[in-house]
Amino acid sequence: MPGITITGKLSSKPSGLTWSAVRVHDDRQLVVKIVRVSEVTEAHARAVDLMGVVGPIDHEHLVHQRDAVALADGTLALVFDQVSGGSLAAVLGARGSLTPGETITTVAPLFGALADLHAAGIVHGGLAPENVLYTEDGKPQISDLGAAGLGGSRVRPPSEPRGFAAPELAGGADPSPASDVYALAAIGWSCLTGAPPGPAAESATLSLGPEAPPRLIQSLASFLRSDPAARPSAALAATAVFDASRAEAVHLVSQSEPARE
Repeated sequence: MPGITITGKLSSKPSGLTWSAVRVHDDRQLVVKIVRVSEVTEAHARAVDLMGVVGPIDHEHLVHQRDAVALADGTLALVFDQVSGGSLAAVLGARGSLTPGETITTVAPLFGALADLHAAGIVHGGLAPENVLYTEDGKPQISDLGAAGLGGSRVRPPSEPRGFAAPELAGGADPSPASDVYALAAIGWSCLTGAPPGPAAESATLSLGPEAPPRLIQSLASFLRSDPAARPSAALAATAVFDASRAEAVHLVSQSEPARE
């Protein structure tokens, strides 16, 4: 790709390769994710869709997508800023759970970012701790926007990861803003408990000791309602979580190979 130098491989998965890269003219650190598409025409159509809708969105809690390029072999190269603070999955793997204040710092602004995506007609469709990334100063960001579904477009979201998928998706429903709200609430639940919610989460009471704010627990449980119509919008969810208690900085873990996207 013009103006970008590949510097190394970050991961190799069935869905495609991920490379570290640098932009030549200013040394900006980037990540290039190769997405398999059926053929060149579809790859070009997806690139146009993505940069027409995702490209203009500039939100401090979204990993910025710099480009989407259709390659000659029919694959799609998605170019993102590199985020070097690690993933929420890595933090939970090392620590087990977050404090209520850290949970608020992580999920409340991400609900706000989801609200902006939904207003633009974008459904993420694949939220999980693996694609919640932190900057070096602990700011949470949503990644994998290249896999997002654009309303009415040719770009379709992936299946949500097990444990974070809204119940209606198991019945064949398409991902929606309501299923994104469920997934991010499930991420918040995992922050508090160390595990995704079970089927009875919407009516459960968490035993987290006196430091657990009841309003935060009640809010997350209400976002996990089985009826999509009973869940609030992402914007209302952001307000409810922000108001639940005092936020505090997230203690990141040291990693020899931080998650980057």
